[in-house]
Amino acid sequence: MRDDRGNLGGAIVALKRESGRQRSHLPSVSRSLQVAAITVTLLIIAATAQQLARVRDTMITNTERQMARLDMVFAEQTGRAAETVDFILRNTIDAVRQLPPGTQPHAAAMDDLMRHWVEGVRQVRGVCVTDKGGTIIFASGPPMQGNVPGALHAAVLWHAAHPDAGLRISDPLRETDGVWTALMTRRIDAPDGSFAGVASARMDMRYFEEFYQAIELREGGVILLHLRDGTVLARYPHNDAIIGTSYADLPPFKDILSQAMAGTVIMASPLDGGERVLAIRALKAFPLAVNVSVDEDQVLAGWRAQAWVFGIGAFVVCWLLMALMFLLARRSREVERLLVEFRNAKEATELANRRLIEQMEERERAEAALRQAQRIEVVGRLTGGVAHDFNNLLTVVRGNIELLSQAPSLDQRERDL
Repeated sequence: MRDDRGNLGGAIVALKRESGRQRSHLPSVSRSLQVAAITVTLLIIAATAQQLARVRDTMITNTERQMARLDMVFAEQTGRAAETVDFILRNTIDAVRQLPPGTQPHAAAMDDLMRHWVEGVRQVRGVCVTDKGGTIIFASGPPMQGNVPGALHAAVLWHAAHPDAGLRISDPLRETDGVWTALMTRRIDAPDGSFAGVASARMDMRYFEEFYQAIELREGGVILLHLRDGTVLARYPHNDAIIGTSYADLPPFKDILSQAMAGTVIMASPLDGGERVLAIRALKAFPLAVNVSVDEDQVLAGWRAQAWVFGIGAFVVCWLLMALMFLLARRSREVERLLVEFRNAKEATELANRRLIEQMEERERAEAALRQAQRIEVVGRLTGGVAHDFNNLLTVVRGNIELLSQAPSLDQRERDL
């Protein structure tokens, strides 16, 4: 009986081990919940990041579109202002050509006419005419100051060497009173086609900066008036250190204006290194270009606030989801453990029942053998008793036979009688 109990206990332990191995190979609901929680969390994070990236791209695209529209407006207005200056130059050249031969330099009538043309034209500070040697013969005033006379002389030499060049705009010039100007010049030909002189107008850069200031830009917005070679003529907000600087090696001039008339780009600022959204447009009839730019950080300030809100919301949702999923996973593990214990107990009970049934069948077989042995024993005892009694009878019979064999025969006794 003890051996049977030991075997039964060992079988139950083996069954539990086997059930544990089977459970390790079976899919776990708690593990599936954990994987699902991580997967859903990653999907939420990915969807949030994708949505934020889409919103960011949309904001940048809208800003580029707005900058391009503003730049077009500024370029058109700048072109009109330049056309006005060029119109005055052309009128001056026509008036000079119509002068009778031998007209004395500095003729008061011509000076007054030119002064009348520039009166009220705020982008022109003065107009003058020089002969082929660079001597001023007509001028609307005020007198040239600072670097202007040297630049005018350089323009005379340039036009003399380039008869077909047409309009020319100089680098920015700072006059004695601190005003930045630029010379717009045109060649004057004599009736025989030879070089006769130059008509020049001093464009006042304050006019362009004041016009740019009139258009409200978002914080961090900058408007620049360039020559086509990248040299800065005017800037709003004004910065003396920038005027005259060349940015020809930057993407707006190297990548855009070298191939097209206008475009937008996101580039690092040469001043502070910050990213800027910039739109640039060249003027068709003049060697000028206007660009408008805004700080990308300012553009994305609202997006960053929105990103924080979305990020915090996504974090809270992910945290709640993870907490719920892991709580369900823990409950699932407990249920799994109870199910495993129940299954083990059930299997142990079934094994015990099978063992008990086998023991009962063994006992029945033993009892049947015992009964058979008892019957054989009873038969043996009965047979032994019968044999003993028969032996007793045989003994009596044998004794009588022996007595009879020893006694004289009846016939002898009768004879004796």
